Amino acid sequence: RFTSGSMTRSRPPSPTREQDEIAVRKALVQLAGTRRGERVILRRYGGIPEEALGRPMDAIFVNELSSGIRESAQMFETRANIVSIDVEPEQSKGRAVVTAIFKMAKRPGTGTAVFSIEP
Repeated sequence: RFTSGSMTRSRPPSPTREQDEIAVRKALVQLAGTRRGERVILRRYGGIPEEALGRPMDAIFVNELSSGIRESAQMFETRANIVSIDVEPEQSKGRAVVTAIFKMAKRPGTGTAVFSIEP
């Protein structure tokens, strides 16, 4: 409990590990699907670097995308640390499937986020 002026309120309950993992998954999907520089105030936010846009989905694309997601996640998603990122291009569908494995920063265990990106 904490007191603010003459009112006493209870603190909201802490999120569970599962809720934290869900929040991190959602944050990684949003971060990875945002082009770097798309957010005016946060120019470095985003997992898709300009170098990856318009490229064929080759080894260079995979490297640019995975390192872009990793760098941006280290900067903007402090609740978790990226353990690994796997990018599987699906040329015929014009998208890449990303699997990010992360370790929660302040809780035990790891989580996985799987999502697709259409650059």
